[in-house]
Amino acid sequence: MNLGNRWTPIVLAASGFAAVAGAELTSSPPPSTASRSPVARLAPRLLFAEQTFDFGKIKAGDVVRHEFVFTNAGDGPLEITRVVPGCGCTTVTVPNQRVAPGQRGVIPVEFNSRGINGTTQRSISVLANDPARSNVVLKIQAVVWTPVEIQPSIAVFYHDPESPKSETKVLRVLNHLEAPVEISVAEWTNRSFQVALETVRPGREFALKITSVPPLGTGTVTLPLLLKTSAAEAPSLKAYVCAIEQPPVLIAPGQFTVPAGPLAAPEQRAVMVRCLGREPLRLSQLELDLPGVESKVHEIQPGRLFSIVLNFPSGFVLPANESVENRTVEVRVHSNHPRYPVIRIPVGPPALGQTAQTKVQKPENQNTPTILSAK
Repeated sequence: MNLGNRWTPIVLAASGFAAVAGAELTSSPPPSTASRSPVARLAPRLLFAEQTFDFGKIKAGDVVRHEFVFTNAGDGPLEITRVVPGCGCTTVTVPNQRVAPGQRGVIPVEFNSRGINGTTQRSISVLANDPARSNVVLKIQAVVWTPVEIQPSIAVFYHDPESPKSETKVLRVLNHLEAPVEISVAEWTNRSFQVALETVRPGREFALKITSVPPLGTGTVTLPLLLKTSAAEAPSLKAYVCAIEQPPVLIAPGQFTVPAGPLAAPEQRAVMVRCLGREPLRLSQLELDLPGVESKVHEIQPGRLFSIVLNFPSGFVLPANESVENRTVEVRVHSNHPRYPVIRIPVGPPALGQTAQTKVQKPENQNTPTILSAK
């Protein structure tokens, strides 16, 4: 037998098998990407056990604390990026570690009730990498009470050096404790104010009377006034006496503010001049270095209240350096007051972050006289 012929069918069969297999591999398409199921992205979920906590009734000056507990209810790591308290009386601690799924964390909160009285509420913003709740607002609240308080805690005296006169302010001292208290004024040596303490209801309410003794000087002065009590919860109290010199002539606002321009339409601006001095105020000789701008002075209350109005035409452009012929752009009006012979009111653009004055409506009283005008 010829051995070469015997192997021939086997070789052919093997070759045929390889060809078929090769055809099948070539003709089968690759799996479609559209048929693949999308892979869900892991995400954290911030869940608080409570978002509001009530401290209840606390004494003024107490520092109270609370921990807000949260859980990561998602399937990705949770990170608290920022915790922002709503005021300076509240401090918080930001967790510095990531919280794994199913784990818990805390945000400690501290509230200082100093200087606060009555019902109060504060908010705290918690920022996290939770895609569904990236900003959660927590709230704390309390009723802050003062064992013995002064209402109000400051007596303010506005005085005019030209017309000195004595005034009396009364502050109430209230005892909120069950037991009665005794109140007394600590050493007081200031000669500009007289202080007297009177009993309204024995052990419960007192009247602290403060009387000014002119002259009070110039500028603004604030003085502390100390009281002593028999209450261990509030052994001392502090009030304040404030004296503010009232200028005899007030201007509000202190500047005519107008956009640099050009103005798309005519605009009107006004300032008020109020006389608080002893003698009536008289205005004269109105001056303005802005061509095309009309200015008028209305006397609303004879000798006491005036309105200076500027009418800016359409297309008006404020000088680039806010000056004309090396003089500041301003309204000048002469007066009979010895301290203010010339009242100067600047005209300029709004300061950074400020908007221009609102357009001024015409005075309701159409009979208000125009005592001065200029163009």
